[in-house]
Amino acid sequence: MIYGRVSENGGRGVTAQKRVIVHPYSYYLGIKDLGRNGFDYGKPVKFDFVAVSRDGTPAAYDELQAKLYKNQWRTVVRRTPSGEYRYQSINDPKLIQSIKIPSGSGSQAVEFTPPTYGSYTMKIESPATGAAARAKFYCGGWGYSPWALENPARIELALDKEQYGAGDVAVVQLRAPFPGRVIVSIEGEDVLESRVH
Repeated sequence: MIYGRVSENGGRGVTAQKRVIVHPYSYYLGIKDLGRNGFDYGKPVKFDFVAVSRDGTPAAYDELQAKLYKNQWRTVVRRTPSGEYRYQSINDPKLIQSIKIPSGSGSQAVEFTPPTYGSYTMKIESPATGAAARAKFYCGGWGYSPWALENPARIELALDKEQYGAGDVAVVQLRAPFPGRVIVSIEGEDVLESRVH
């Protein structure tokens, strides 16, 4: 937004503003929706990406860098200016793998194999222009992996898909504020199955 103000000697002023689209990059990068949130660790995850020009048509890109990070959350209790104490989670990502992608145009794909369960971020960027895109996902497994902690009295359930059909297998991740034992039960009118982990 461009903003201007002119004032006369007496203090009276007039203003005007104009919205203008500014393109910081000669092309933009995008990653196709993965179609699900959860994946199996130890198996490749494919990321389809595209470079587009300012008008949305496929564009040529310079050499790109694709990086897989494992998200490592650190949670601390901080005192707010009002004197209350709150949890604050900070991501300290660990670089797992980096791949150079030669220059090209339009859409391409890159694969990474997450080594263990947890939360991941895949970032693809142009070192020359700074254009970048990210995709977040997780890999399930039994064990504890730290998550962002905003409410220490709550467990979050994360599903691998938005919707399921009859006969589909649901992959559910329990995101707990701290490690411990969990009782998992599948229920209808009665308890169908129950396990302690």
